[in-house]
Amino acid sequence: MLLTSLPDSQSTLETWLQEEHSDQESLSLIIPICQCFYYLYQRQWCLVDVIPKLIEIGKPIKFFDLTSAYPIDQKLDYGLLGNYCAFELSSGNPFQESMSSYTVGALLYQAIHQQLLPQDQTLDIQIKPIPQIYQLLKICLSSVPEERFSLSHLLSLLIETRKSFQTTQVQWQVASKSTVGLSTSRLHNEDSYGVRQQQLSNGDTMILAAVADGMGGMSQGELASQLAIKTVFEQPIPSELKTVNQQTDWLVSLFQNANQSVTNAVRNGGTTLSVILGISNNLLVAHVGDSRIYLIRKEQICQLTEDHSLVAMLLASGEITYQESLDHPDSNILTKALGSQPRLSDGYVQDLSHFSQDLSLALEDSDILLLCSDGVWSLVSDTELAETFKKTQPLQAAVDEIIQKVIDNGAYDNATILALECCIKNAS
Repeated sequence: MLLTSLPDSQSTLETWLQEEHSDQESLSLIIPICQCFYYLYQRQWCLVDVIPKLIEIGKPIKFFDLTSAYPIDQKLDYGLLGNYCAFELSSGNPFQESMSSYTVGALLYQAIHQQLLPQDQTLDIQIKPIPQIYQLLKICLSSVPEERFSLSHLLSLLIETRKSFQTTQVQWQVASKSTVGLSTSRLHNEDSYGVRQQQLSNGDTMILAAVADGMGGMSQGELASQLAIKTVFEQPIPSELKTVNQQTDWLVSLFQNANQSVTNAVRNGGTTLSVILGISNNLLVAHVGDSRIYLIRKEQICQLTEDHSLVAMLLASGEITYQESLDHPDSNILTKALGSQPRLSDGYVQDLSHFSQDLSLALEDSDILLLCSDGVWSLVSDTELAETFKKTQPLQAAVDEIIQKVIDNGAYDNATILALECCIKNAS
């Protein structure tokens, strides 16, 4: 398979293997390569050798040569030799899964030891005594093919081993403030919010944060937002939240339950709901309505959620300009909210699919997440938000400054902002 004429010579596996890397970085490289081997095997092909200078490192990893992939059980009339070939290939044995496991092991050996695996099969291979990695290599490179891991088992072990090598510690600074504002028609604060932090059973730090902006007269909006937040933070955290799919499903279940609570208790009201879930340095979001979630990274701000509102829809379709959207008379009309239907349809809750295929983002040190109701972002621009939080001041001081800007600009709506700064450091 030829993707382009040649890969970028500065980004090849050959170049990468010539550099020194940590054991965790080596595992992080080998895992997607093993995934490719397993993908081919599931389609009845065995990849039994690689050419590192024809593999480009990146996201995704690109293979520019698959001539060493053969149909399972095919037998050649001649033997194969190569730097990453299992020894039994020299005798022309039929292609088997164990040969692909050997090749993955040979690549991992080179990444860890910074040298090729010795080709003399009579030698006792010297492997660094690194717990877990030692066992992986010993079994992958066994001279007895039947002793080697299957590719699916090897892949799961590589992922598990990398996780045990992770040394990052994630801590969160949290600041928040809410105001009823200055409007004489809004005597109740219909905004609600909450934060929950805890350690999971596997040692990962978890943070759950949410903002809800209620709608409806006679305190119905206040009740709706309070019920949504109460439901989110009272739902037990399941023991199995290891994969992004499990985490995403759990977030959607929070929204379904919150929607049910609001629907049952509030007749003429509803609420927005915006939630972030951080597990270690991995971020997921779930969102309905026109409250917003922002990410501020290196003084740049990015809106992670879309506004589920009539104005946003008109703006996206080109029917109104950005300037017209700022003071549009229908700015309070939402196209999505909790409490508007008995059950939320599939895809009703927004996730990070616009930013990432696996619905999550990797957080970096000093990233700041902002959750805020429209009472904040309608009066304080994205640029002002970024400028305020890039100042060298405590997080709470920045939050206080934003709310003061809201009040100075009229505060015609309830306004709530929740700021969370991600602090990542390497454990000793």
